This record gives sequence, C-alpha cells and structure tokens, in this order.
Amino acid sequence: MLRPEDCPRFKHCDAPLCPLDPQIHRRLWIAGEPVCRRKDIEAPLWLEMQRRYQKIGVEGYFKVGRDGKLKRYELRGGRLRAQ
Repeated sequence: MLRPEDCPRFKHCDAPLCPLDPQIHRRLWIAGEPVCRRKDIEAPLWLEMQRRYQKIGVEGYFKVGRDGKLKRYELRGGRLRAQ
C-alpha cells in the first residue's frame, strides 16, 4: 500500500488531503488550502470536488466521507459538526 511519503511531491506538498493517505477520513480540508496537484493518478471523487470548489470559490470546512465525497462541516461552539 502506498503512503503519502511515497509521492514524488511529498517534500514540497502543502495539501492537507492526500489520495495516498490511508487515514484520509480523519483529515480536514479548509476551502482555500492547497489541493493535490498530481496528474499521474486517477483522481478520486473528493479530489475532483476540491478542484471544482476551488475554481468557484466555495468556502467551508470539509472531510472525506466514507462514500468518497467531501462532506461539509461547520464550526459551532469550538467544535466541528457535520451539516
């Protein structure tokens, strides 16, 4: 199984969500943060969604759901809650 460290861009990558991360469902992406730029892998649905959201200027907090889609979260009382 590949890990983020196996990516040739790992040392210079600032993307908080990595397609090679086995713990991807525990990670948080805040819209506006960097997105994976690798083009040599088949982009999962959540990565396509990130790229689309970046283009149209969507704001918010997101995690990758078990269905492979980005799920929006909101910050309430200092805690993240699913919308």
